[in-house]
Amino acid sequence: MSKIGTYPLVMVVIGVLCLVGGVINYFHEEAFFASAEHDTATITKYIPDPNYGTADFCPVYEFTTRTGQDITYTGDKCSSQPDDSTIGQQEQVYIDPKKPRSIESKGLLGSEGSGLILGLAGCAFFPSLGLFGYFLQQRQQNRKKPNSLLDTEMEYLDKQRKIERERKKTGTK
Repeated sequence: MSKIGTYPLVMVVIGVLCLVGGVINYFHEEAFFASAEHDTATITKYIPDPNYGTADFCPVYEFTTRTGQDITYTGDKCSSQPDDSTIGQQEQVYIDPKKPRSIESKGLLGSEGSGLILGLAGCAFFPSLGLFGYFLQQRQQNRKKPNSLLDTEMEYLDKQRKIERERKKTGTK
């Protein structure tokens, strides 16, 4: 059994940290949703994506808070073409009563689950990368040394063939 190098161990630690970060983010979001005010927002129109460099169209939501404040915000579920059939659709939004411009959406693909999904992806990706590096390292180490009598005999025959070719070139026996 060979010794595991530092690279695979570092990748496993990074993967575990990703998972821990995702779980912490999930519980932080759950705490936010427990204290947040929820309202129903309505899609009123589509506008070009405010992020330069993309040609998407994002929905504009409008709603009124319990305190009577009218809020308009641009959603993050942008598409390549405006979808007029969704105008008038409603969606549950959650806001921080202290900062009504801080708007979150609940669900696995909303802000509630996205951190957890990224944490799980990191937990799978980084250890896999470390495992790949470990097996690659093992393969290279095994190629450097002969691991059987057959390998030694093959090397001997290769040397003999090389000597024989050199003799034929020079014309000696």
